[in-house]
Formats: sequence, C-alpha cells, structure tokens
Amino acid sequence: MKTKIINLILILLFVAGGTTDISAQIPKKVIEKYSTEIGVTPISKKYQELGGESGILGKPITEEKYCSDKITKFRRYEQGAIYFHPDYTPIEIHGDIYNKWAKLGYEKSVVGLPTMDENATPDKKGRYSSFEKGVIIWHPDLGAFEMHGEIVKKWIRIKDNLKVLGYPKTDEMITPDKVGRYNHFQYGSIYWSPNTGAHEVHGEILKKWAELGYEKSYLGYPVSDEMVTPDKTGRYNRFERGTIYWTPSKGAYVELKGKQ
Repeated sequence: MKTKIINLILILLFVAGGTTDISAQIPKKVIEKYSTEIGVTPISKKYQELGGESGILGKPITEEKYCSDKITKFRRYEQGAIYFHPDYTPIEIHGDIYNKWAKLGYEKSVVGLPTMDENATPDKKGRYSSFEKGVIIWHPDLGAFEMHGEIVKKWIRIKDNLKVLGYPKTDEMITPDKVGRYNHFQYGSIYWSPNTGAHEVHGEILKKWAELGYEKSYLGYPVSDEMVTPDKTGRYNRFERGTIYWTPSKGAYVELKGKQ
C-alpha cells in the first residue's frame, strides 16, 4: 500500500512539473481520481474537517455507499451521516434531526436529500437542516419535526415565523376529512387544501376555529392568513364560508358569508 501511495505521489509531482503546489497545476478530475485511490474522498475530507472520530459524527459504521439514485454517495457514522452529490459539497446531518430523517425514510422520504449542514435557528433556540423538498426543525422542548411542500413554503414566507407560529410540534399530517394537510406549531397552525392553498391561523382565532371543529366545521378551510381589520382594532381570518373576527372587546366571533 505504501508503495502504491508513493507511486501516486510521484505521478502527481511529475504531472505538476516537479512543483509541490500540486493543486494549482493538476486538473481537478486527476486529483479526484488519484485521491480516491489512496482513500481521500469528498466524504472523508468533510469527516476530518468535522473532527473525525472525536467530532459530532463519531466513528464510521459503514463504508461509503451509493444512494438509490446511483449518483449520490453516503457514509453513516455513530451519530449521523455525510452525503455527497458530485454537483454539490458534502453535507452532514446528525443527532435528533438525523434520527428523524431516518424514521422518515432517509433520501426516499418526503423531504429528500439534505442540501445544507445543520444550522442554528435565527433565535438560537433550535436547530434545522434543509432538504430538497422541505426542512426538519428541532427544539429542545419539542423534538424534531418535518415540514414540506406548500406548507413549508408558506411558513418560510411568514415574517417573523418563529414569533408568530413558533416551532413545529407535528409533522405534516392528513386532515380528518382526508382532503387537506396541516402542521401544528407552538402558537398556531398552517392548513392546506387543493382549493384554498396554504394559510396560517393562530391565537384566539385558531382557538375559536378549533372549538367549531376545524376544517370539518361549517366554516371550512381558511382562505387567508390572519390580518388586521380596516379600523386597526382587531384581527380576522377568512374561511370558505365565513370569517372569524377578534377584537379586544368582543373576543373571537363568527360572521357567515352573506351576513357580513
């Protein structure tokens, strides 16, 4: 093995014209080819950058393998994994977020492959990892939950989403009427249906809608996010067959279509 490594180094030096600055003169594909042969891969390099066995991933428990797409490679470790697609940099995923992703089905799950290393949330209270089709968010008091599709798109568009809705406390679920989908959060919910799209409901208006039976109530699904009333004194959400208003003096109350 030592002889093979030495021979590869000599070849690289020869191609580089005798200079020790190999990477500056050797084509990237050549470096990748010979680096792989001596055990240096994008995944192993990423692993060492993360601290190797003493880092966040711990010891390796598998060799590098291909995903079902036959393009992306991965290697699993005691506390997580590293995934690498030739078009992107290697991505790490670990801890509770990794465990959640594993339960969902890894790359075959509803969120797909990871596209970003784990990061702290803007409020520094939680952690998240982004994926091809969604996100998994973790909070120490709630655990890790996934959002995807139109619901995660809506959540991203909400200004100050962590203040308005907080962290997710469910995965995306099918509504009892089997028509729509929803995620519940600390302070509210996002509901989606094919006819209404995705909208958020929170606070006292959500409590009122819940008392009525959510989407199975006579109001149906929300067709707007919570908004400020024209006189600036209250709040409201529109639904398929009516509106829930809230004011400091009246609390939350319903007005049906045709009676508004």
